Amino acid sequence: MRERKRRVYQDFSQPPADLALEVHAPQDGWRLDRFLAAQLRWRSRTAAQRLIEQGRVLRNGAPERKPARRVAAGDRIVLRVEQQPPAAPEQQQQQQAAEVPLVPLYEDPLLLVLDKPAGVICHPVGGKRRGTLIEALHRRYRHPDPGRDRVPRLCHRLDKDTSGVLVVALAPGVRRRLQWLFEGHRVVKEYLALVEGLWERDYEIVELPIGPSRGGPIRIAMEVRPDGLPARTVVCVEERFAPAPGDRGYTLVRCSPVTGRQHQIRVHLAARGHPIVGDTMYGPAGLEFAGFPPGEPVLRRHALHAWRLQMPHPLWDEELDLRAPLPADLQAALEHLRRRPHRQAD
Repeated sequence: MRERKRRVYQDFSQPPADLALEVHAPQDGWRLDRFLAAQLRWRSRTAAQRLIEQGRVLRNGAPERKPARRVAAGDRIVLRVEQQPPAAPEQQQQQQAAEVPLVPLYEDPLLLVLDKPAGVICHPVGGKRRGTLIEALHRRYRHPDPGRDRVPRLCHRLDKDTSGVLVVALAPGVRRRLQWLFEGHRVVKEYLALVEGLWERDYEIVELPIGPSRGGPIRIAMEVRPDGLPARTVVCVEERFAPAPGDRGYTLVRCSPVTGRQHQIRVHLAARGHPIVGDTMYGPAGLEFAGFPPGEPVLRRHALHAWRLQMPHPLWDEELDLRAPLPADLQAALEHLRRRPHRQAD
């Protein structure tokens, strides 16, 4: 029996270095840009094409500048990483100050559940490699000794400006078991969102299909469309705030996505006429919303927080019920709205 090669995972805690890849039999005949995009999950296919055209990709030791070139099994592909000059002392201090804090809500040798702060992206994307959540996790868990090395793997994602509960697998096989739990609807996620307008019903199931936005200026944007994938979100009203001059009121809602489409909660709430406060992609307003004194934006991101996660432990006979406290910026926004006159009773 052939011995399986141990998969090598890139260590994002280390400075970037040239990345060597090998083409295997299932990838024989693929376009070079497709092969690179499949290997570099944090980059798009368009970004892979740019790397090739810039001459930063070697195929069997020679530069290859044609994205459409077909690769063959056994080819050795090297991505040459641009070396950055050493940072000045003041820049090093800024980088250290900007390191992502890891706030565990639960941890054992197999599983980590974090309270992700807003403003942090999960994975490297495009030219953004530093200051990501995965980099911070690799700094904590990767080790040059194979016996002590652990590769943290995110089991789902939160948007950059969404805060709250995030699950990380710390051991081989755990992520696959967690995927089974997600696919079997044994994981319950609850989000808190502050939305514009007064939500009419106390309880509602929003069931609208979602697909990529057609012709939108932002590539990752989604929209409700008849030919989209089925999507269902349960919405419960937690608190209503009566209108004041210049706005139509606000509502704090608790959302449970039954399906897991990209931007599902943001798209569904906007489609119902109640976009999330501060959502510049799906809402008409900017980051300041009516009711706050001009020039004093309490919220500098969309008001969405992954508040609670319930699931069985992937390997042990234990039920987990984990909650991330409401962040200070969202708490401040709610306190401000509660102090406004003529608050509507629930």
